[in-house]
Amino acid sequence: MTVRRPFCFLTQFWGQRYRDYFVDLCLPSLLAPGNLPLLRAIDGHRFLIAAPKEDWDAIKHLRVIEQARQYVTPTLIETPAPSESSYEAVLRHQTYGLKRVLEAAYGYQSFGSAVWPDTIISDGMVAALLRFALAGHHLVMQPTIRLAEEPVLGELTARGLLPTEEKLSNMARAIVVTPRLAADLSIRHLHPDVEIFEEGHPRQPPQPPYRFWRVPSRRGIILHVFSATPVLMDFAVVPPDHAACLDQWDWESVYIGRTFSHCGGLHVVTDSDECGILSITPALVNRAACLPTRRFGARWMPQLALLRDMRGSLAAYTCPQEDTVRGQLFRASVCWHADDLDAAYAREQQRIARLIDRAAGDYYANGNRFPSRISVKPKYLIIDLFSMLESTYRLFGHIRTILRAFGGHAADAERVRRRIDLVVGRYRAQR
Repeated sequence: MTVRRPFCFLTQFWGQRYRDYFVDLCLPSLLAPGNLPLLRAIDGHRFLIAAPKEDWDAIKHLRVIEQARQYVTPTLIETPAPSESSYEAVLRHQTYGLKRVLEAAYGYQSFGSAVWPDTIISDGMVAALLRFALAGHHLVMQPTIRLAEEPVLGELTARGLLPTEEKLSNMARAIVVTPRLAADLSIRHLHPDVEIFEEGHPRQPPQPPYRFWRVPSRRGIILHVFSATPVLMDFAVVPPDHAACLDQWDWESVYIGRTFSHCGGLHVVTDSDECGILSITPALVNRAACLPTRRFGARWMPQLALLRDMRGSLAAYTCPQEDTVRGQLFRASVCWHADDLDAAYAREQQRIARLIDRAAGDYYANGNRFPSRISVKPKYLIIDLFSMLESTYRLFGHIRTILRAFGGHAADAERVRRRIDLVVGRYRAQR
């Protein structure tokens, strides 16, 4: 399989931790037979790396980099290390680095593929990208969820896929993880932070960024997500200023939707047998301390409460930016399975599809036009009225909290302070 235009793989990192992830895990997994070895550097394929020069100097002569040079040309996009360690500063720096590599990839009129350093790519990913490009897809999204690093690496080591002593960056040896193994590890080793997104979990937050269902009596899950990794971006169909939005907004919430919502050609990787990504994070890093929550009205109308939450999620994640990519992404039924697909998977997918249609079918019937806040269709009107009732209830709750805070109630004063800090943090991150 050949394509007429080059691929540019895009990554960003700084500091030893993520630099080591890249050269000891991510890049070795891309040396699997169905990945970079399918390409030739002389055809113009590149690996664009946004990093400080000192990080590049530390890895540019490693054997794994030299091995990769046969297939892609590693190219430094020099960026400084962030000047601060706060979340807002790190987010701004990530956005700056991603803008640099996106602009560079556009200059080559390439197909771009985002590769995060703390990931392990399944064998066959690049083969799939070649198929996607030849099929004419302009954007391919691969749903990716954080996994607990320790058990994932422990199993790969026990299987002999990772060495126990010498680093792969010095050995230039490939990590060959089949898509089925990637799915199996993903299903069993979800990071503690993301376990709460299972539908029905007592700590599931309202309007979660994704949700999943376990398939009864099967080793698999069904995912519906609002964000994913863009493993293929066709820069030939985007305008020259496609990355300008990153001067004001962040990558995940704005760039993909604003750039590709009106391009068409979206494909979502819905079957884990096609390809997969293991995104790893230490189990104790950023562990959320979410309190048990209950959807408004869940005690007396649980089905309506679920439909309202789904509809509210679509409104929250798609309407502000008129992001049709996120809308179509959420509709796609993504199946990660460690056993063969059968009727049990099909039944669960159909059941969830009916739920989504009942909650927000008008979001998809209107094409790129988003429905009004209050639907005139009885099917959705009851959900919208229920949502208004919830908003009114919560408004009075917030007013009560503020009044109690001014009255000297310590717990409510702390709640108000945390809310203000959250809003200020989001505002600073978007500046």
